[in-house]
Amino acid sequence: MARKRMIDPNIWRSEDFSKLTLLGKIIFIGLFSLADDDGKGNGSARYIKANVFPYDNDMREADIKKTLSEIASTMSVTFYTRDGKEYYLLNSWTKFQKINRPTPSDI
Repeated sequence: MARKRMIDPNIWRSEDFSKLTLLGKIIFIGLFSLADDDGKGNGSARYIKANVFPYDNDMREADIKKTLSEIASTMSVTFYTRDGKEYYLLNSWTKFQKINRPTPSDI
């Protein structure tokens, strides 16, 4: 389970972040909160929808997938597949997150 995360207040002035749609901004911040201590997480649209929008029945997985592509092309996030499962890596994780007692990643 992910721990509490800090979002750098400068994100709101980031030119790259400003290029994201409103949905892209919400999902990008959601990726931070869902990431493990190595900045890795489950990248499937179904998982992200269930965890970032658990009560929004109108949110479609197709919209999440489209937004993940938007994030991949704009932000420093790597999406990849391993053993048939989708994951992501926040490339600048250690620049923005300081983990006191890291738990080794299962990913």
